[in-house]
Amino acid sequence: MSSVHTILSAFRVIDFRIALLSNTIPLMGQGPKSIAQRYLGAISYTRLILANIKWAVFGRISRPGQFNPLINTEIFFIESHDRGDLRKETALLKASLGPNVLSVVVAHKTRAFNLKNSFIAFFLIVINIKSVLSATSSTTNSLAFIQKALLVSECFQALSHAIDLFPFYARSKSVFSFQEVTLTENIVCQVANGLGLRTYAFQHAISLGLVDRYLDRTRSKPTHLDDTILEASVCNVVFCWGNIQRDLFKAFTRAHPVVIGRASLDAATQAIRSSPDGITFIFDSDCFNSERLMELVRKSIFFGFPVSLWFKPKTEHSRVFSAERIGPLRRFVIGGKSSLLPQLAVGGSSVFILSQSYFERFLPPNLIIHDFDDLVKAYTAIDSYRGEVWQDFIAYTGVTTLKKLQAFVFSHRNDEELCEVGVR
Repeated sequence: MSSVHTILSAFRVIDFRIALLSNTIPLMGQGPKSIAQRYLGAISYTRLILANIKWAVFGRISRPGQFNPLINTEIFFIESHDRGDLRKETALLKASLGPNVLSVVVAHKTRAFNLKNSFIAFFLIVINIKSVLSATSSTTNSLAFIQKALLVSECFQALSHAIDLFPFYARSKSVFSFQEVTLTENIVCQVANGLGLRTYAFQHAISLGLVDRYLDRTRSKPTHLDDTILEASVCNVVFCWGNIQRDLFKAFTRAHPVVIGRASLDAATQAIRSSPDGITFIFDSDCFNSERLMELVRKSIFFGFPVSLWFKPKTEHSRVFSAERIGPLRRFVIGGKSSLLPQLAVGGSSVFILSQSYFERFLPPNLIIHDFDDLVKAYTAIDSYRGEVWQDFIAYTGVTTLKKLQAFVFSHRNDEELCEVGVR
């Protein structure tokens, strides 16, 4: 087991502002207006705080029984979520990296008394309290105090679990993170950087929040939160889906971006290309043009188009309709800024974008929908749809992706300079 001094020394490198970015975003903006809303919000946040403390002290991330902290390993692979779409992708990636991969999923927790690690985590927060609180400064609404407490409790839980896993990734030669912006993964990767390990991250979404700054070269690198995926990047190497994301990582991070594509798309292509006629509307969030999309839905139903509604999980729409997907994937797809859109386009769907999306500047005018008339024109001309432009977002799929991943990782296995890239 690692000594307290070793752990404190390794964890002193953490930049909590970076680590907490993805947790801060959901709490930004205007808070509840009424007293009842504030009361219910306070109760909800209090429950989350208590749950975070409970799992920090009485829980740990599950791992396979063959894990031995005294055995050096080639690769430590960490992922935050266990969703069906992500599980398929990570399974392919891990299999291509060889048999000597130790893998954990942050969402898989088990009950265990974790007093030592939780005490060290608490001590780390105390000695870094100014840094932790400065990372929560974006929360300024009526529930700011309890929101700050929530962020501190999330940091407490993540530190406790990262410390618990420390003996495993500290003895690895490299760390692979599927979503480096999430709190526990980000902390693990920052610590791994400090230990001189090679750290790799995989692109898991399209992030174009900084595209205006990228295209306007007279503007300086941002100093505030514009795009979490770029702003919170800490790994030496980022494996990107396509050239557009590669260029953004190169412009706004210190990572070495490598285009490999998305492995799991090949398996879905056949089903996508046999989709029934009709329109699938993709709602990406509560706020971006939802009303415009819903108006198109109403008119499409009125004029007899078969319609499916796909909502982003855990948003207001999915709660109102008590479902994330209503209807099958149809041949014609329209949405705003969801990362699912380029994936469906590369897979074979005829994908169109609602105007004012940040995708718009990368696509030809015939793929942009401004109103219902544009939608009808595009639908009637669907047989002539050409979507090659989407390959700028996702360049490769399937076996090609896995071969490119293997080629880069194994050819740079002993590249010491790579460990210096991406370190802030």
